Amino acid sequence: MQQRILQGGIICVTVVVLASGCIAQKPLDVTFTEGGKGAGIASGLVEKTATATATVSSIANSIGSSVPILEFTVKENGSKDGYPLQIRELRFTNIGTGDAADFRFILDGPGSNNTIGFSTGQTVVFRDFGDIIIPDGETSGRTYQVKVHVRENIQGITTDNQTVQLKTSPTTDFDVTETSSNLLSTNGAFQQTSGTVMQVVATHLRGGGTFQFATVARNTDFPGTQTIYAQDVNQRVDKDFTYAIQLAPRTGALCASAAAGALSSTDGGLNKAAVQGVATWTDMKYDAIETIKVYATSPTAVPAIQVNECTAGFDVTGP
Repeated sequence: MQQRILQGGIICVTVVVLASGCIAQKPLDVTFTEGGKGAGIASGLVEKTATATATVSSIANSIGSSVPILEFTVKENGSKDGYPLQIRELRFTNIGTGDAADFRFILDGPGSNNTIGFSTGQTVVFRDFGDIIIPDGETSGRTYQVKVHVRENIQGITTDNQTVQLKTSPTTDFDVTETSSNLLSTNGAFQQTSGTVMQVVATHLRGGGTFQFATVARNTDFPGTQTIYAQDVNQRVDKDFTYAIQLAPRTGALCASAAAGALSSTDGGLNKAAVQGVATWTDMKYDAIETIKVYATSPTAVPAIQVNECTAGFDVTGP
């Protein structure tokens, strides 16, 4: 303390010296959790509750036409810990014979209105949809469905009658938020009882094989083997198509006019039943000099296939 004597009294001046260095702070109340784990106790249950729809059509390619393939209920076991059960990501594995890339997977239920998942290889993932949230201690639970439809365009290698079959293990495949209860370790893996079969539905007939040749002599066997395929809009072959396919010669830019000559075949005639969606001819001739195309129909098919693409045009030459 310094004293300074002035007229009229003494003024005391106090000098406070602060020590240099850091000032201690109170620790923040922060909880760090393992990725995919919450701060609460293990109290979450996930149970399979329904089986899959047996088939999905290859031409049913909108969300409205999707079919449920796996249903499950999420709930808590009643051990209130102050946290809800909040699932932010779900993963499923396709163990079916089809390619997951050819299907669109949809999660539907409370808080998830037709959430579209994405696939990486055979793994299907749902995330960033607003989360599945089960209030703390809610034992009645909430039910969700994974649905599927076939994509509009081919993305993978799925063929007729191959399957999609989902499997998951919630303890490793479901991730919760940091401020959530956790899933009980007793949650078992579950899957579709059987795969959902993709059924290719033929919508048209298309010529293949060697219908693409440029010229052929009149009354001479067309080169190679001529083939007609029963296909859907994505050119997948309908292997269940066994209906008769009828051939006829046509002319004109739109294949609209009847040809003057006659098409014939000693290999079963021009009316032949398809085998696994395919009909072939090894002997076919045309008896007139003309530019023609070959037109195929299947009037007895269900549904009937009447309007189809013609093969590429080719010239039938003399003599």
